[in-house]
Amino acid sequence: MKVNKINKIFQKGQSLIEVIFALVVITIILTSLSKTIIHALKNVEYSCNQNYSLHLAQTKMEEIRQYRDSHSWQDFWLEYLKDQTENEYEREHYNATGEQNDEGIFERVVTCFDRGGTKMDKMEVIVSVSWWSDSSTQHTIPVSGYFTKWN
Repeated sequence: MKVNKINKIFQKGQSLIEVIFALVVITIILTSLSKTIIHALKNVEYSCNQNYSLHLAQTKMEEIRQYRDSHSWQDFWLEYLKDQTENEYEREHYNATGEQNDEGIFERVVTCFDRGGTKMDKMEVIVSVSWWSDSSTQHTIPVSGYFTKWN
């Protein structure tokens, strides 16, 4: 009879240990799963920001190309270089919806360089779009192109 009481007490303790062990295993699994989900969401956000930055840079490069095609080379040259060998032409801020404002997380900078020397027939344009991530890391997408006096 004493043996049966001891067995019952031991079985109750054993089931409590099993419950605690199961809770520890579930906690470890849930913690790992939540870390994986958070990491995946950060990667999705980075990818979206990278794609949008590339879109902003390419759009500006196309605007510059359109200006070059619709104006004389001299007007184009004076607009973007202003008789200098290097010129930060423009600095703009955008929010995630594409609206231009002073507090947007995206910053687009257009810098132009004289690459033709005294002939003034070649210009390098670099459009850089930067943004800050949650971890206080700055990311930059540069798009560069050469514009020549072709017409």
